[in-house]
Amino acid sequence: MGERKRKSKDKTVVEINGVKYFTLEDVAAAVGRTRVTIWRWRQERVIPAGHRDIRRRVLFTSSEVDAIREHALRVEPILPEDQNQLTLFNSANRRALGGKT
Repeated sequence: MGERKRKSKDKTVVEINGVKYFTLEDVAAAVGRTRVTIWRWRQERVIPAGHRDIRRRVLFTSSEVDAIREHALRVEPILPEDQNQLTLFNSANRRALGGKT
């Protein structure tokens, strides 16, 4: 069972031993991030590391692509202490500029 390669909706699908993989470039395009961002997330271990084929390409399974997409689209709340810190900073700036606090 060798490697088969085919285009599927402008994505390169690499099939190895019956498992479909997507290239790093296609994953980056699919989640709207750059290759560099995907590499950084891999280094930070916040997304799956993926797999390497014999040609040293980084490949991801469809479930790994889903996990990467979830990470790319996450929304984090602003914590109350962050809002207070911003308010204090803005108050200090207004005072420094002669405005009211």
